[in-house]
Amino acid sequence: MANKITRTYSNEQTLGDILYNPETKSVWMSIELGLVGKLNIGLELQEDKTYTLTKKFGSKISNIGRTFQVTDKENNVIEGITQGNIALGNRYDSTLKKNVLVNDNAIFFKTFKLKKAQVISDKLVKVGFVKGCFGINTTPQQQEAA
Repeated sequence: MANKITRTYSNEQTLGDILYNPETKSVWMSIELGLVGKLNIGLELQEDKTYTLTKKFGSKISNIGRTFQVTDKENNVIEGITQGNIALGNRYDSTLKKNVLVNDNAIFFKTFKLKKAQVISDKLVKVGFVKGCFGINTTPQQQEAA
């Protein structure tokens, strides 16, 4: 019988910034991951004010996910906030015959647009920030040991 999988979350924290380069008109989120370093993920704005997440792998740019609108208790969209997750692992898919990202373990985040952009330099403007937490799948035995 398979173990029931549950997820354990870290405390929510500020993960990084959303930056804009006026020269190239590119937007990305820069997430600080301690010893691992910074993870830069491109943000491509969609018509519904959500973002497609992109990552450059060598010379190829790949879509790695998207964000979704955040709503309040009355199901009204909250302007300037989106949410999503970034997979921390991959698994071989025998149907596709390649490794695919899986979000069993992931960074769960929300993007927040600043009311007023902050100019950092002539090539860099802070337009938002990212808050979130890490979610790691655990089995009941792992939770009892913690």
